[in-house]
Amino acid sequence: MKIQSNILLTSYNTFGISATAAFFVEINAVKDLEIILSQNKQKKIIIGGGSNILFTENLQDSLLIKNNIKGIAVARQSKKQVYVEAGAGELWQDLVQWCLDKNIGGLENL
Repeated sequence: MKIQSNILLTSYNTFGISATAAFFVEINAVKDLEIILSQNKQKKIIIGGGSNILFTENLQDSLLIKNNIKGIAVARQSKKQVYVEAGAGELWQDLVQWCLDKNIGGLENL
């Protein structure tokens, strides 16, 4: 986990907006996120796949955190309900497909 400087964000948003982040880091584990949040005092912005964000200017004085935390598992289930836990870095489409592959229906309707 390395904090980088002056990173072009074109490939981190689906609009392909050309903006830069003064500071940027990709995290792959909850522990990494805990460390970043506790050690860095500047403003933080956390993104996933970049499909719900529109950069309108450069991110000066901010740390952009790209969340890559993966993992999908059944947390608990009963006869009528299944509780699925997913890492915040999972893509929605992958989560839905995983549920369908496991015969867990319903999520695809959202």
